[in-house]
Amino acid sequence: MADARRQITSQFQKLAKDLEHQVEIQFYEFDKQVYSEIEQMITDARKQNEAAIALSNNWMKELIAIRQEFEAILKTISLANKE
Repeated sequence: MADARRQITSQFQKLAKDLEHQVEIQFYEFDKQVYSEIEQMITDARKQNEAAIALSNNWMKELIAIRQEFEAILKTISLANKE
């Protein structure tokens, strides 16, 4: 009888750990998605603001061009690191 209780307890503990792991994975994915969306919204807002400023400011146009080149380089490096 004691062995059966230990076995049942062990199974419940394994199930609890598995559920905890699944919740952690789902939270991580949710967190990643939310932060990615927020980051994209911030990037879009910054680009809109820069575009408005660039219409009247040549220096800002140059800065935006440099930033875009830099972002392209970072993206290339990031993709290369994933492979």
